[in-house]
Amino acid sequence: MIKSHLLGEFLVKNGVVTTEQLLNALEFQRDSLKIMNLMAIMERNLEQEDIQKIIQRQVDKGEALEDAAIALGMLSREEFEQKFHMDKSLRIPLGQVLVQQEAVDEVTIEEWVARFENQSFDFRTQLPLLQKIPLFSSLAEDRLLEIAGHLKYKQYNAGDLIFGENDPTDAIYLIESGLVRMSLSTHDGLHELGTFRSNQYFGLNGILDGRPRGQRAEAIMKSTLWKLNREDFREILKNNPEVSFAALSHMSTGLTNVFRTIKGDKNVFETNILSILVDDTSPECMALTRQIVREIYAQHRNPSQILYTPADLNFPLEGTDEAFQIAARTQRRRTFYSLFNPGLEDLEDSDWLVKWLHQESRSINSLVIVARAASRDALVNMLLTNSGRSIVLLGNQAPEAVLSRVQVGRDRVFYIASGQQIHERAQVINQLVPEATREYFPQLIHPDQLRHKPDQTPEAARRLARWLNGTTVGVAFGGGGARVMAHLGFLEMLEEEGLEVDEVAGASGGAVVAGMFATGMSPKQIVNFFEENAIRSKKNPLVDFTIPIKAMAAGKRFERLLKRGFHRQHVYETRIPYFPVTTDMSTGREFRPRMSEIWRAAKGSAAIPGFHPIVQLGGHLLGDGGILNNVPASVVKKFGSGAVISLNITPDPAGNRVNPDRMLSALIQGVDIMLFKSVEQHLKYTDIESRPNVDGYGTADFAAGFDLLRLGREEAERHRRDVRKLKERLDSEGF
Repeated sequence: MIKSHLLGEFLVKNGVVTTEQLLNALEFQRDSLKIMNLMAIMERNLEQEDIQKIIQRQVDKGEALEDAAIALGMLSREEFEQKFHMDKSLRIPLGQVLVQQEAVDEVTIEEWVARFENQSFDFRTQLPLLQKIPLFSSLAEDRLLEIAGHLKYKQYNAGDLIFGENDPTDAIYLIESGLVRMSLSTHDGLHELGTFRSNQYFGLNGILDGRPRGQRAEAIMKSTLWKLNREDFREILKNNPEVSFAALSHMSTGLTNVFRTIKGDKNVFETNILSILVDDTSPECMALTRQIVREIYAQHRNPSQILYTPADLNFPLEGTDEAFQIAARTQRRRTFYSLFNPGLEDLEDSDWLVKWLHQESRSINSLVIVARAASRDALVNMLLTNSGRSIVLLGNQAPEAVLSRVQVGRDRVFYIASGQQIHERAQVINQLVPEATREYFPQLIHPDQLRHKPDQTPEAARRLARWLNGTTVGVAFGGGGARVMAHLGFLEMLEEEGLEVDEVAGASGGAVVAGMFATGMSPKQIVNFFEENAIRSKKNPLVDFTIPIKAMAAGKRFERLLKRGFHRQHVYETRIPYFPVTTDMSTGREFRPRMSEIWRAAKGSAAIPGFHPIVQLGGHLLGDGGILNNVPASVVKKFGSGAVISLNITPDPAGNRVNPDRMLSALIQGVDIMLFKSVEQHLKYTDIESRPNVDGYGTADFAAGFDLLRLGREEAERHRRDVRKLKERLDSEGF
């Protein structure tokens, strides 16, 4: 039996290097690999002069390489994500790194590498895995032992690329533990084909004819794999016809799944490990966690389990008061388990813990782990990298180990505060999260959102439980000036149907309505606000013409309207997450202000170039968000919304009457053309699209506000049945 599958583990076990020396070498190896891959991206896409500017900024500012490139506008974050391919052939061998760091000399490392490669191996240890793999399950033991002799051990961390599209098809992979996602690039983006977990295999397509890989494979959680090279597998097929038949069946099914996915008919499995990291020094955070657990308990439809790492986070559920609870609820298949294991916080072997959690989660629908936000780095890292979704609840603490690892779409960061602490805590959290996530975190939970009647669950707990379950609802508010009044008719219908909205994004005028809704204003209150300040006003809030130095309109009336609506609230203070979409006119890229006051962000989002002055915010010049993303369904989807409703009031410019003798008429027509062109690419993220017929109504037609509201209500009625079906579907998708 191989005593150690990894060279580093082998060297430490035999006293060749210390654990600290190994960790330093691995960190250097990992960092250098990333830098070389980033340099490869820049060399393929930039001129040498631009690369030198990036490196100079990196040295001067102490920034990461990709952050320097983004700050200089050379490449966007999205371009890095699309082009980044971790080519592991660029990795510096571990032995070479250890020699460079003087942890061991060259002669010694060569001797121990040879010993590592010549370890004995008991192939019988692989029999249980091979017997569970559908390809090989029909083979006799002697045949399986022969196959085991060809297997090579591989380990991948969460996020590692196993192979990419157009890579050579050199092997198939068997999964001992972990989770692997397969995806495919098409003309309209990356599509998930499905996921594979323990006792399954992947990588078969192209193995027979040697075609390059047609998909990419990525580890979702830490995964232990066994690699079977192409030539060895072809020999197995030649000698075992039953394996050939199973392989052909697999490829036929896989091709069908590819076509279904491209058409949008996909049903992919995500890891069912979820986590809540809670600030246990905050009574409010502890109370909210209890309510989230109770809401999960109430919502679960399938076998589910709550696992507490520290004992004092174990919250008794209805009808139980034991610290160790088993089968707290058993009804048909709706068994609910609640237990705690305080020893998990002190485990050194995170690999063992990952395997145990994965095995534990195989027999249940959801495994929810509750841990301290200030737990040891190893546990925090394991939870955030291996959980499908995570919630971080903070009160007094801001643990860097947690905040530096959060990812958009997988994790959410909330904090509970009041008074001056609101802004102080927001600044700290925003600085600690990765730069790529700063347009999404943090988010305040108001203390009054924790209040509830004895027989009800607090609003915040309901929303966060839905997030863990993947059933939140996001609404994208499209831009269109005064036409945003039509949005309010749809919001009224959602309120009547009892469909709770969990997060919103808005562009241009849509950012104004989205912001008001996010602060807690009801549809009726928003209608009343616009009636008083725009519809019945003698002065149009968008039109205060001035000497056109900065723009045609001064924008002062619009600013006063926004300040009356939002006062001094900041974007991170809203009752539900709110994302105002702007265009950074200095870079031409989409930007979502997070730390700004709402009125300023909304004004920037609606700043039509040439009509209203652009808004300066730090180093950003904010212009109309509709230029790039007028119906920002993609934004709430990226944040992790389970369902997206798009409110699209973008008019077809072909229906507008343009007066060539009036500058304003031509300018508004140009705006409508711009908005119309930006919409289509983002609507693919939409479950329900509201599109009232507002053609013929202008950007500044606030006097027609009640007509627009009526059109919105009529469109809402046409979608009432769709909303009911969506609500039924989300309600049925319990834990």
